[in-house]
Amino acid sequence: MSRINTVVVPIISPDHIERMLFTLYRYTPKDSFNVIVIDQTNSKEAQEKCEKYAHLWIKCHRNFGFSSAMNKGIVLSQTPYITLANDDVEYISPLWWQGVLDTFKMDKSIIAVNPMSPKEGGFGYGLTSENKETWQPPSEYVCLQGDNEYVYPKKNDGTGMFYQEEFSADDYQFLLNDHKRYRKGTMVDGICMWHTTFKKEGLEEIGLLDEKFFPGGGEDMDMCARAYSCAWPETREICDPTKHRRMVSTSLSWVYHHWSKSRNIDPNNKILAGQERWNANEELWFPMHEVWGHYEEDGVKKPIKRMKPVHIQEL
Repeated sequence: MSRINTVVVPIISPDHIERMLFTLYRYTPKDSFNVIVIDQTNSKEAQEKCEKYAHLWIKCHRNFGFSSAMNKGIVLSQTPYITLANDDVEYISPLWWQGVLDTFKMDKSIIAVNPMSPKEGGFGYGLTSENKETWQPPSEYVCLQGDNEYVYPKKNDGTGMFYQEEFSADDYQFLLNDHKRYRKGTMVDGICMWHTTFKKEGLEEIGLLDEKFFPGGGEDMDMCARAYSCAWPETREICDPTKHRRMVSTSLSWVYHHWSKSRNIDPNNKILAGQERWNANEELWFPMHEVWGHYEEDGVKKPIKRMKPVHIQEL
């Protein structure tokens, strides 16, 4: 099988990449992918244990941030698909990759596909800015664990689908067919870039990740708006549906995400840059930021406009 996908994985901690790569190789068709690791740790541990699994291991002198690290991998990729992945994901079924490909086939305007995860932040289950003070996860399909920070789907017998090192074929089929929120074939317009597969041609059309977002967060929402907005890369006064590009999350593919497990916020870790966090989409878009790239005025859909160019550092 020819290699059709490149998996780009930045790391700032050596603790999780081994498990991520082990499950990637276990559950992905053999010889179908390349791996590029952007190593931003200040230790040799991860490289000594895992370099044999990577087709390219780039050792960085500092933490470049999520966007810049991913961009370095993107420009070095030579496959039609490029997967941008966190190192705190685990693959749980050999069906995950086919589910991504099947989603792309559903609409030719789709340029990026996110799998679902059995573990989700609360916003994935209906939390909004309007109901955030009173919102509770619907009890009929989620279990809570620990400090209630995350919610998990309930199986038909009422047990929760918490983390397990081995997901059975039956567990995965439940996620595909019986998950009470995400029925089979469900697509959510929007991504959260913990594990997003792009068409390379789509990235060539809308551009690389904006490296203004540092160290991470917000760049995925900006990418969604750029894809959907009729104003990118040129300015238009009315929406042109033929120019829309979609970034979707799909229930046809499931990958486990631990959510922020790999973040390293220790101020004594020298690999962390001293630069303050920047995450302000509202500064980039007019008249407001909207993931779906438009606003309505007098019943007419008009494109929001990106006011500043994408910032890319020298590679």
